[in-house]
Amino acid sequence: MALEVSTDRPDFTNSTATVPPGLVQIETGLVSSRQPKVTLDETAGRTVRARSDRLAIEATVRWGILPWAELRLDGQPFVRERSSEGEASSGQGDFTVSGKFRFLDEQERHWRPSLGLIPFVKIPTASSTKELGTGLADFGAVLLVSKDLGWDLHADLNIGLAGIGVERDPGGMIFRNTASLSIVSPLPLKGLATFWEIFYSSREAPATRHILGTNVGLIYTIHPRVALDAALEVGLGGDANDYAIRGGITLLLGPVPDSLDKL
Repeated sequence: MALEVSTDRPDFTNSTATVPPGLVQIETGLVSSRQPKVTLDETAGRTVRARSDRLAIEATVRWGILPWAELRLDGQPFVRERSSEGEASSGQGDFTVSGKFRFLDEQERHWRPSLGLIPFVKIPTASSTKELGTGLADFGAVLLVSKDLGWDLHADLNIGLAGIGVERDPGGMIFRNTASLSIVSPLPLKGLATFWEIFYSSREAPATRHILGTNVGLIYTIHPRVALDAALEVGLGGDANDYAIRGGITLLLGPVPDSLDKL
């Protein structure tokens, strides 16, 4: 088995593939989006909906610890938001500590998919006073399902449940449900693949609505250790982003494990 990068960018859906033991994978890029901004007018006692433009650096560090397990750190080291009124704020985003564990491998020429789990905890590092985050910790888990479909197609399905801290309600919490499906297909150019994704999230605060959106994009593996990506996200309903444009790179670092063929 040859060593080859397997990125979880740029869509939201994660596969069950893990980074080989002893290696580190860095996934990073930029995202520019126009998104809803929901605030509570305490004087009028009503919810105010507006739009804001957001530019952020996305970064994920994945460290392989076992053939079926990895540790992860996800976050946005820098975020800049500009409201429709022209007010701007910038700073650090939130970070999430998690692990990916594959507990069932796919069986070739059989219906059985690969199964995995990502338990996670969000560290509220984003400023709540600048309205870049809630300032509250979240936690949850995501079930991962991966399956080769034939005709060179591959599918990843994620189903998640998270406890989201509620602002202005100390100790309050909302349980958010998420689901996403991503289909990946190779293109004629060697190393190039395209994907389509649809995703859903229930509301994450009393004043917000659900999120329904779709993603399309490209992943280009230019070297067994390097992959480039680009994607366009479009909102379909609720409080989804109007749009989001992503572009990034994935780097697989470290010595080749003895269990894998050398490049």
